[in-house]
Amino acid sequence: MTAIVREYAACIQVAPWRGRRSDTARVLQERFGASPPSTPGVAPGFGAIILVWGGPDGWLVVDGTGKLTARELTEPLAGSCAVVDQSDGKVLIELSGSRVRDVLAKGMEPDFHDTAFPAGSAAIGKLCHLACHVWRLGDGFGLLVPRSAAGDVWHWLVEAALEFGIEIKGET
Repeated sequence: MTAIVREYAACIQVAPWRGRRSDTARVLQERFGASPPSTPGVAPGFGAIILVWGGPDGWLVVDGTGKLTARELTEPLAGSCAVVDQSDGKVLIELSGSRVRDVLAKGMEPDFHDTAFPAGSAAIGKLCHLACHVWRLGDGFGLLVPRSAAGDVWHWLVEAALEFGIEIKGET
């Protein structure tokens, strides 16, 4: 398993106001080239941008490079939703490799088998007793965890992966 921590990834919560979900989704589609998922899922946009289902009332716009700012979304989305920058409170961990599902299955409740959690899937689950977002793009997984507990989650991941082997890479 390979793990990359993107400590400075951008994470912007977009919560449509009542009756404005389709307006918000249209703007996100135009801006990022991806339709925001209407059910638990993830949609890759332009570059390092992904749109993650954030629950029934919105999405997370995640930029692994950390370049996107909430300010860039505020004007185009004005009048249709709330835009809240969550970047300082979240850490992105990217996992890849043939044994990632085995590692995650040790501590999270979603079934990570290919048929139950195919590419494009997302869930909000618990890891180390902490709520986190998890998604799958291709053969890789992303975890969005609370910054205040990222060290605990990281420790758990390394310990859980030891029997399979783990390669830790710096941010790219």
